[in-house]
Amino acid sequence: MASVHQHPRTKYWVICFRNANGKRVYVSSGEEDKNAAKLIAICLQDVADKYRRKKRKKAYLRQLLNNIAAVVGCETIEEYTIRRWFKFWTSDKEDSQSDGTGKRYTALIRDFLAFLGSKAEDDLSELSSEDIKLFRDKQVAAGLSVASANLLLKTIRGCLNAAVAQDLIRCNRADAITLIPKEDGTKKAFNREQVQLLLETTDDEEWFGLILVGYFIGSRLGDCAGFTHEEVDYPRKALRYKPTKQKRSAIKNEVYIPIHPQLMAYLESRPNKSGPIFPRLSQMRVEGESGLSLTFRALLDKAGISYTSKAPRGEKGRTVHSLGFHSLRKAFNTDLANSSVSQEIRQRLIGHLSREVNDAYTEVELKTFRAAIDTLPPFSVKPPTK
Repeated sequence: MASVHQHPRTKYWVICFRNANGKRVYVSSGEEDKNAAKLIAICLQDVADKYRRKKRKKAYLRQLLNNIAAVVGCETIEEYTIRRWFKFWTSDKEDSQSDGTGKRYTALIRDFLAFLGSKAEDDLSELSSEDIKLFRDKQVAAGLSVASANLLLKTIRGCLNAAVAQDLIRCNRADAITLIPKEDGTKKAFNREQVQLLLETTDDEEWFGLILVGYFIGSRLGDCAGFTHEEVDYPRKALRYKPTKQKRSAIKNEVYIPIHPQLMAYLESRPNKSGPIFPRLSQMRVEGESGLSLTFRALLDKAGISYTSKAPRGEKGRTVHSLGFHSLRKAFNTDLANSSVSQEIRQRLIGHLSREVNDAYTEVELKTFRAAIDTLPPFSVKPPTK
């Protein structure tokens, strides 16, 4: 039974009651009026008794406190179940990130909530480090790559960091879980002899140009295939484009890169100077049985370029090859480094640290970048004829 006592050294009444663990505790009521202190004492004891007897979770306690707040006309405590908060967070990410990134976040959180089952309806504060680790480990056992598993953990961390920032939880339980050490890199860079062999092997004029673009621009396959003549600054022999893999925002960051003389000659030889540079390839999907990735792999096999493949692990695993179109991007960066081009310039050229480009882009910067690009020697092969 709760009781109140006058504190000898203050003007406030002290409440004595048994908490949810059955321990007798003393707390200040913050009230000078004895009757008001008694009402608070009765309320606290009632909540503690119900919480202890029924073994309720924090959501139940939060609801009781909100009922009290509503009766006395106070602001209620924001209620968030695990499901509600994670869905709110992913919805916000879908609006602020690129389409691909937003969908990836949504898929990861959907799988996480499905794994939690009925626990997803618990209060957000009930989510434990063990819940998160068990989910991550289950995905790895099903064949998820180390990189994807770490991305999954980082996604959950980001979601819970946002909850901490809004005072919905006191700490981020995902911080207690360490990232899985990276596996030895499977994607390697092509050497110049292999790029030369690819160019010699293909009898497709568009694929010949796409390989040149992949090597001399260093962008991703989807971006390379989608380049248009309108993105080519023919007078200044440069390419201005917005990488698709970046945050969704009102103003997209652009990469502005000088075009290598051999690639420039190819572009100037194209019959049309408007629309897609690769009309046919730009219509193909990147992935899929007839997509650009597998078509490029067939070209690798035709050229006799050997590569290793790791078989998928579990139902979520996928075959990982040591060489692919992305290896052209790595070759671009590697060969620039071997030509003593600084890391800062290489990052700017490859778009890892891109910035918004405008008409004030200086000629000095452009000359510096062009000098870096021109350190790459041309390949001794001509485009295939129709």
